[in-house]
Amino acid sequence: MATRDLTTMSVLDESALTTNMRAMLDDGVIYARSGQLLISLNPFRPLALYNEETLLEYRTAPNPASLQPHIYGVAAEAHARLIDRGRSQTIIISGESGTGKTENVRRAHAERRRRSGARRRGSAPYCSPRARVPLTRRPAAPSARRAQAKYVMQYLASTVIPKDAAQAAQASEGGALGLLSSFFSSKPSNVASGSTSLHERLLRSNPLLEAFGCARTAHNANSSRYGKFIELRFGRTGKLSECRLTTYLLEKSRVVSHGSAERSYTALYALCAGASRAERSTLSLAPSSAAEAFVYLQPCALRAGEDDSATMATVRDAFERLGVGAAEQADVLAVLAGVLHLGNVAVRASGGAAAGADAAADDESEAALAGEPAKKAVRTAGAILGLDEAQLTDGLLSQTMRAGAEWVTRAHRLSEAEAARDALAKALYARLFSWLVRRISESLRADSAGSRASDVGGRASTVSLTSPRAGAPAPPSPRAAGADGGVALGGSNGGAPSAAGGELFIGIIDIFGFEHFGINSLEQLLINYANEKLQRLFVQCVFVEAQRQYAEQGVTVEHVDFVGARDGEQTIALLDGRPAGVLPLLAEECVLRNGSDDALLAKLAREHRAHARFALPLDKAGGADGAQRVSRGGGGGVAAAAGAPPRESTFRIVHFAHAVDYTIGGFLGKNKDPLNQNLAVLLQKSKRPFLAALFSAEPADEAVARPPPCLLYTSDAADEED
Repeated sequence: MATRDLTTMSVLDESALTTNMRAMLDDGVIYARSGQLLISLNPFRPLALYNEETLLEYRTAPNPASLQPHIYGVAAEAHARLIDRGRSQTIIISGESGTGKTENVRRAHAERRRRSGARRRGSAPYCSPRARVPLTRRPAAPSARRAQAKYVMQYLASTVIPKDAAQAAQASEGGALGLLSSFFSSKPSNVASGSTSLHERLLRSNPLLEAFGCARTAHNANSSRYGKFIELRFGRTGKLSECRLTTYLLEKSRVVSHGSAERSYTALYALCAGASRAERSTLSLAPSSAAEAFVYLQPCALRAGEDDSATMATVRDAFERLGVGAAEQADVLAVLAGVLHLGNVAVRASGGAAAGADAAADDESEAALAGEPAKKAVRTAGAILGLDEAQLTDGLLSQTMRAGAEWVTRAHRLSEAEAARDALAKALYARLFSWLVRRISESLRADSAGSRASDVGGRASTVSLTSPRAGAPAPPSPRAAGADGGVALGGSNGGAPSAAGGELFIGIIDIFGFEHFGINSLEQLLINYANEKLQRLFVQCVFVEAQRQYAEQGVTVEHVDFVGARDGEQTIALLDGRPAGVLPLLAEECVLRNGSDDALLAKLAREHRAHARFALPLDKAGGADGAQRVSRGGGGGVAAAAGAPPRESTFRIVHFAHAVDYTIGGFLGKNKDPLNQNLAVLLQKSKRPFLAALFSAEPADEAVARPPPCLLYTSDAADEED
């Protein structure tokens, strides 16, 4: 019999915990609690846990903590503490890909918004840090991490309905169904475009974020490839007033490459499948154009349950509900189409064969467009994006730079031309995604004119996620393990002051879990670095804080020295310690004129060879965890990465969850991720005003999150973390 309160277990080691989690899944139970922990499992099948009756039960309960563990209960406690204690709250949802983190955020949002209509008395213990329970690998399934995030949002959105109204509805037979139906219906309300209520706009924003920020991975049919911080602001009475959204670590590299069992971002496939006849003509999509026509989307076989045409219809509806007009929608589709056509721009060595024939020799030659199909792709992309064809070609094949007092133009080598093409595609998609996030945030502030408060200075004090920069390219790698455990962490925001004007917020962090693939690069290093910080917070909140409370209450307990905590501190110091941590050395190498990946690896070996959490070189097994990768760039062409990288090109970091081997190749390029200056200027002069505006200046959120010289990680990141 599964235990839902883990504190009642007489033995609580890894084996007992894993056995209990398996028993929970067998019983159809996915939530368990251990003090401040709420552990969520992905059942990989529908369960009747998220409906109006269940939400009402937690909405109207005097003490939700007395009910069975549920994500609604976490959201209810957060809202209760916000009202009763007058302090802002934070929920952290983390865990392995596919564990349901994001979905729970959405549900809790809906419930919190319903609660904000009336003050709720009583404040039972609220929280739920994260833990991972490695269970048997399961088949691909929709992201369960994102699922938890959705449920949080669903709950909080429901707080727009006063508690007394919810109680009256619960008391009247069938009354609840009409009262809360808008929080569960997949159909939009019958209102004019752009005039929907705040709670509906919040819930309707999810399809857009899913389409533009999610993709299929080897073990997850709809994985979030970015992290986000959602800030729900409440007035003095607990009424939801506005929402703010910040995103982190967008996996830009997925735009141009993905694993053989994976897909790029869903929006790109939705355009191919769901474009209207007029749009196909305008965007140069053949009437029967499928994703297979575009290199960036290959391979792209559909799986059961994937319906890209339906996704496109959902995206259109969400745009309308958020007040995005037809002209802006057309601009969005144009940028997507431009990215796809850019992917078909093949390059070759001047006078030689197409890229990939003899990469080592051809890379020393000047690059040229690979025949008429490539020229047509440039012409098409330029026409759609409002760019001059000749200038676009020059920007892809050459670069203008200052040499002393003069400007000189240097032709690109083959690998440089490929990198320029891919950098342009990634920049277009990243700027579009940033615009979408800002547009959603703007729509979620529409109801709060005159009541908007300034940003909360203590927001980042809840968890340190500053060093991994916004807009970071993350790798298109599949999951290495199918662990099912996901966790939500809650609590007050470390004593941070409340917002000005009496406005409080509930912050929700939904971010990648620990990643360990067959081939790991800078993206995994930054994600795992963030997870090391989350693990440290977890240990502090669950174990260290519990011991402190026991001491304050005079309870005699045996002191436990957490070895894992010490190991985690060593790993964090290895990664960000100055002056010779992995990340500071990376930042240093990026600003050196002759900096290189090999030089960085040599420095790491020299500085950390004797470190207990570092090893070099490494034997790599590849195997089942190293799913084939499809690569654009580097040596040229589209090539599957067979097996593991050479031993001498890797280094190992021993993390709290697993030892990970990182491939050094591409570290500097990904950290700088430069866009050809010629292309940057060309984009600012685009004949399409929407695109010109995207590149006319650094977006506000990126300007804050990415200091000069626009490195993914810079040497001043550690200062900002504090």
